[in-house]
Amino acid sequence: MNENENEYRTFGVLYVTLGIFFSVYFLLNEGIRFALFDSRILGNLGTIGGFFLIFVIALVIVVGSLVLALFGLVLIVRGGVWVARLSGVLCAFLFICYFGVMFAFFVVISG
Repeated sequence: MNENENEYRTFGVLYVTLGIFFSVYFLLNEGIRFALFDSRILGNLGTIGGFFLIFVIALVIVVGSLVLALFGLVLIVRGGVWVARLSGVLCAFLFICYFGVMFAFFVVISG
């Protein structure tokens, strides 16, 4: 086992942990749950483009966090440069979404 394999496994464990954290956080967030599961939004998907956009963004965030956990498992088992790079980009995207959701939550509360 060389140093790159250990590095891939370390990043794999990190990505699995972050993927599970993000998926739990986003699924427990009230705004994301409202966008994904509320019948008023789901009923208006065909008529109002804004609701459709919010639904798609929320779905990409939740599915992306689960894909990050899956890529982490692939890194633990097999490794691979392309999986590591793609996981890094996906992790950065989810961090941006995480801070965006946190910021939006504080904006809604404050005013």
